[in-house]
Amino acid sequence: MKENLLSRIFIGSKTDIDQEFYDSLVFPGKKTNISLLHLTYYFFGDINESKITEIIEKMMYIKYSKINTKITGIGGFPSNDHARIIYLSLAIDVIPFFNNLMDILNVKNKNFVPHITLYRSKNYINIKTIQLNYSVVIESVCLYQSIFDGKRQYKPLYCAEFK
Repeated sequence: MKENLLSRIFIGSKTDIDQEFYDSLVFPGKKTNISLLHLTYYFFGDINESKITEIIEKMMYIKYSKINTKITGIGGFPSNDHARIIYLSLAIDVIPFFNNLMDILNVKNKNFVPHITLYRSKNYINIKTIQLNYSVVIESVCLYQSIFDGKRQYKPLYCAEFK
């Protein structure tokens, strides 16, 4: 990447869910491919190479243990009754890591909700509250470049592996 080129960047964790659980989640819209599912902690948007380098340098200080948590429900952005994005929410035991990560990265966004994007819809839909109880393990946190050239891809630029 050249200095003046911008890349769509976010920080997240790869999540593995089994095909049966994935197939049981059906909503209107375009479903995220199971191989692309990830927990998004923060979306930086379009940033340049020097900012990416700065973020990676901060991420080198991340030292964490694997997090055993649960997918606890389904939500929608911007709201459940006018959702265009349908996401999986996680148990609150992820919040201490999320807060620590935001501190390390010096990111201040109290309104961002860590989530796993499941569907995107062109139309607003109404989502009813659904409780889930599905175990997942978070084993790393990565800085990803989001690429869309006819097919969505997420290229890891740097990953901090958990112990």
